[in-house]
Amino acid sequence: MPADSDRNSMKQEQDIQLRVTPESITQFCREVTRSSGNIGRKHATLVALSGFITRHAGTGAHTSTYERIQAIIRDFSGQTRTSLLEEYAEALAQALLDGYWPEVARVHAAVSRNGFMGVLGRAMNTLNAEDQERKADEIRNWCEKAEQAASGASGYPDAMNFRAAGIDLRQYTAMSDIRYLLTGTTPPA
Repeated sequence: MPADSDRNSMKQEQDIQLRVTPESITQFCREVTRSSGNIGRKHATLVALSGFITRHAGTGAHTSTYERIQAIIRDFSGQTRTSLLEEYAEALAQALLDGYWPEVARVHAAVSRNGFMGVLGRAMNTLNAEDQERKADEIRNWCEKAEQAASGASGYPDAMNFRAAGIDLRQYTAMSDIRYLLTGTTPPA
């Protein structure tokens, strides 16, 4: 059990005071965004910063200074989000061209479904019309074969077993979403 002096020093060490100003947040956000490294980490840092400030603002929450600080962070994180989505769109376009479906699944898993729709739109805009049509056909065929294999592996008439068919479900989900977005074809119920 800690001695009384240890307990007193622990109490004194429990709190620290942070001074956050719009200027200091602007400077910090600039440092984060200018640093070398992964754009995803930069974005995550800014999102975490916003959450940290929201959580610990106490009586300063929802003051004009608080709102200004959050607006500054939103501006910087909006920039990193745009850069991150552009990076994902480039990766997705290359994966589609190469027919490298695991990378398609990785990009799909990294963003929300709504975000993926935007990324896919950007990626498809980088492809010429012939490549777009060819990729839509490839993806539709891939999904149909995957569904047939999963149905055959199921053992039940109205069910699919992707695992038994040796098909990565994350990959199928990504490809199925792309098929729907490009062709309007929904997966079987």
